[in-house]
Amino acid sequence: MYAHDAVIFVKPAGRDISNLALILKNFGEVTSLTTNLLKTSVTPISCEGMNLDDILAGFPVMRTSFPTKYLGLPLTVRRLRKSDFQPLLEKATSKLAGWHGRHLTQMDGSV
Repeated sequence: MYAHDAVIFVKPAGRDISNLALILKNFGEVTSLTTNLLKTSVTPISCEGMNLDDILAGFPVMRTSFPTKYLGLPLTVRRLRKSDFQPLLEKATSKLAGWHGRHLTQMDGSV
């Protein structure tokens, strides 16, 4: 079993980060669903002036920059515009284009 694409918002404080690491570790021990820290990233939001190296010292994950994308959509502090959804709509449309009803059952009218 796998859980993909989870987002956890946490205060950028050393104690909170170490508690998060402990929660993820304990969760893995109880459920056998371990967090792959090599595929985990931290995206600081409004953390200017903080020493993130010290804060994240016990949580060895990749650091990315904000704004970022999550599930194909921009993750930002502003409200999303219609144009932000366009790539997702195009991707969904391209997947639906191949269907053309071939997977739908036709009613024969004898009912």
